[in-house]
Amino acid sequence: MRRLPVLLFLVVPTSTFASSALGSLGACCLDNGNCLVLSESDCGLISDSSWKGPLTGCGDNNGDGLPDACFPPPPFFGPCFLDTIPAVDPTDVSFGRSVAVLDDWILIGDPLDDEATNNAGAAYVFRRLGSEWVQEAKLIASNPTADSQFGIAVSLTGDMAAIGARLEGQGKVYVFRRTGLAWSEEAQLTTEDQVFNMGCTVAARGNFVAATSSNGLYVFERHPSFGWIFQQHADATPGCQPLAMTGSRIALAGRIYRQDHTDVNGHTFWSLETVLAPSDGAIGFGNAAAISGDVIVIGAETDNTIGPNGGSAYVYRRVNGSWTEEAKLFPNDWAAFQLFGSAVATDGNVIAVGQRQDGGPGAIYFFQQAGDVWAQQLKLFPPEPPMNVDFGTGLALDNGFLAVADYSAASVGPDAGAVYVLAVVGPDCNGNASLDACDISVGTSRDIDLNLIPDECLAPIPAVSAWGIAVLMLAVAVAATIILARRAL
Repeated sequence: MRRLPVLLFLVVPTSTFASSALGSLGACCLDNGNCLVLSESDCGLISDSSWKGPLTGCGDNNGDGLPDACFPPPPFFGPCFLDTIPAVDPTDVSFGRSVAVLDDWILIGDPLDDEATNNAGAAYVFRRLGSEWVQEAKLIASNPTADSQFGIAVSLTGDMAAIGARLEGQGKVYVFRRTGLAWSEEAQLTTEDQVFNMGCTVAARGNFVAATSSNGLYVFERHPSFGWIFQQHADATPGCQPLAMTGSRIALAGRIYRQDHTDVNGHTFWSLETVLAPSDGAIGFGNAAAISGDVIVIGAETDNTIGPNGGSAYVYRRVNGSWTEEAKLFPNDWAAFQLFGSAVATDGNVIAVGQRQDGGPGAIYFFQQAGDVWAQQLKLFPPEPPMNVDFGTGLALDNGFLAVADYSAASVGPDAGAVYVLAVVGPDCNGNASLDACDISVGTSRDIDLNLIPDECLAPIPAVSAWGIAVLMLAVAVAATIILARRAL
């Protein structure tokens, strides 16, 4: 009889083996303030706990005595340019005429694009990859016609894009839906009313699309049973007025509409909540609008308070059900003909105001609230020459990213257009007074997995994980020895 090899067996705790060798580890935050590095499954076995994702740790990089994963520090403000998205076609003259941002996606309108036919228009979808944005799709109407200007206005919500084509017949809004990485046309929205320029401005949130026209504001709804339907002619004020939208409110220049009621057929209706007006009666009020939660910003680019066409922006806040004027914003370097307030964007904590100065370069001003005062923090010019007058004519802010449109930038051709992407607010995990996204963009920090978290801030792999992997390798070796021994019998 042949002698069998001597086998060595080790007893390994199951939970340790599963967490270390097979599962991704991350911060498990307990309601009592403690933090443990566990797998998601192990964290789920602990009552009153929440798992913060793989490769998060229990470190305290900001020195406040609390684990950052469980008690995130307030977002750090420190804008920097991350990426320049140039026009795709060097013959373009309208790339960036409109822009929208949602999470990791940017939608850019190019209403004079000629690919389908002369000035039929297009819209481009870009998706974030690390600190850069790459083209994901080019959207074109399924029935393009010359001079329809598809892309004159754009909006993003969820996995949906709303794109205005104001000269397609009496005007339309096209709805595209994303499935995975593919975009497809879902609907064309219009009305039987005799209107012009439908879709010259658009806003979308959830299952609603709002669009302006020569006959005012129209609202469309995606009904669970009937699909997209015309819902309401909400406002008869004519013209292509600025639109902004949250889940429950529409800002139409200085008029605020809110969801009023839903009837027995599931149709939602909107009613006028209030009309905002500048307390000082300034002219030019209402050329731009942005809304986030209970904060609304309204531009007044031709306000004469600081000189002819110097401009301003007004901040309103909803408190106890009422909207009140909270501040009037001016640039610290105010001058006549600045057209400050040509575009506005806000996330409720930061306000960005565009200035398309007559005869000079455009710029972006940033304001933050300190107590009861909105104070200017920074002024930014385009990151590269020439510094165009149209820099900042379109702004969109979401998820800490600001997209700045400049539809006459000489990016890849004369007046081809470009969109600049900035990181505005976000984490500063290593406490170096610079946004994590900015550190990654300039190469100060590495980001191997492209999640915009510096690798040095990710949780180190605990020693037990290496031990678990060693045990796994030993177990494989033992199994192989058994198989060989049995074959030898």
